Amino acid sequence: MEGYRLVCGAEVSEPYQQLLALHRVCFGQYEGVLPFDEEILRWFIQRPGLGLEHTLVVVYNNTVVSSLFLTLTSFYIDGHLVPVGIVDTVMTHPAHRGKGLASMLLEEAKGIMRKHQCWFGYLYTIPETRQFSLYQRLGYRDFRRVFHLKRDARPLRGELFAEDEAHVFLEDGEMVRSFLNDVFQGYDGFIPFDKELWEWRKMRRPSAIPAKVIALKDERGLPEGTLTLTFGEIVTSSGTEKVVFLSDWVGLSQAAKRKVLRQALSRLEGTKVDILCPVDNSEDWNILGEEGFLPYLAESAMLCPLSKEAEAMLQQPSQRPWYPLIESVVGV
Repeated sequence: MEGYRLVCGAEVSEPYQQLLALHRVCFGQYEGVLPFDEEILRWFIQRPGLGLEHTLVVVYNNTVVSSLFLTLTSFYIDGHLVPVGIVDTVMTHPAHRGKGLASMLLEEAKGIMRKHQCWFGYLYTIPETRQFSLYQRLGYRDFRRVFHLKRDARPLRGELFAEDEAHVFLEDGEMVRSFLNDVFQGYDGFIPFDKELWEWRKMRRPSAIPAKVIALKDERGLPEGTLTLTFGEIVTSSGTEKVVFLSDWVGLSQAAKRKVLRQALSRLEGTKVDILCPVDNSEDWNILGEEGFLPYLAESAMLCPLSKEAEAMLQQPSQRPWYPLIESVVGV
C-alpha cells in the first residue's frame, strides 16, 4: 500500500512514545480498559519472547499508525508443550482504518510464527465483534470462552480464617513457582514459569500495577493453595476506578482454593475485584458465585493452527481445563 511500511518497533524513532500515543487514541476512552503509561508499556514489551523486535508496526509519514505485539513462547495443549505465537493489542489509528493494515500485520505475524515453527497463533478478543470476524477470516478458531467475573466492593460474609493461615511468599518464590508449574501443567494454555517469566510477572512490576502473591502452607510448610493480586485502575465513565485483578488461583483441593480466595477477599474489603474464569469450569464458578462474583464480559481464546499436528488437535479438542492468560486479556 502506497505510503505505508511494515517494520519492527526497533526500526522507528521513539517507539515507546509513538506506541503509547497510538494506544491512547485507540483505547484511552474505553470503559474497563487499564490505562497505559510509558512504564507499563516498557514493562509489557520486556515480556519474555516479545521485545521491540517482535513489536510489529506500520509506519505512515514516519508515524506509527498500526501495530501489534507478538510473543514467541510455548504452552501446554492436550498434554503437550508446543511452540506458540501470542498476538496482543492489535490497534490501528482511526484515520487509517479500513485499509487492511491489521490484516497485513497479522499475516506478517503468522509468517514469523511459521519461521519459528510455532504450532499455533493465539489471541484473545471479545466474541461477535468486528475484530472477532477479522480473526476468523484469517484462520483463527473460537477455541475456548473465558468470562470476566467481578465482585463489587463489599464486606466479606462469614467467619474469616486465622491470620496465620496465609502467608506472603516473598522469600519462598521458588517454592510457589514450582507449585504453580506442577499444578498448571495439567491445564491447556499454561505457559510454564521459568525464572525469567516469573520475575517479569511477579517481581519486576511497574509501580502503577504492583502484584502480591499469597499462599497457604500445610503443616510441612509446603504450599497447598496460592493466588496473585494485581492492583490497578480502570477507565470508567466518570474517570478511573481502583480494581484488584486475581490470577494464578490454584489449590491442591477445592477447599484450599476456597480458603486462599477468602483470605484474599478479607484483605480487599472496599475494593472492586476482577477474575477470569473459563465458562466450563463449574467448580470454580460455584466458589466465585458463593463469594459474590458475577459474570459481565466474555472473551474468546482463539487459536490459529499452523501445522498438521495442530489442526489434528483442534479436530479432537482436549477436555483439560483452560488457563486464562491475564497478561494478554487485561495487560497485567
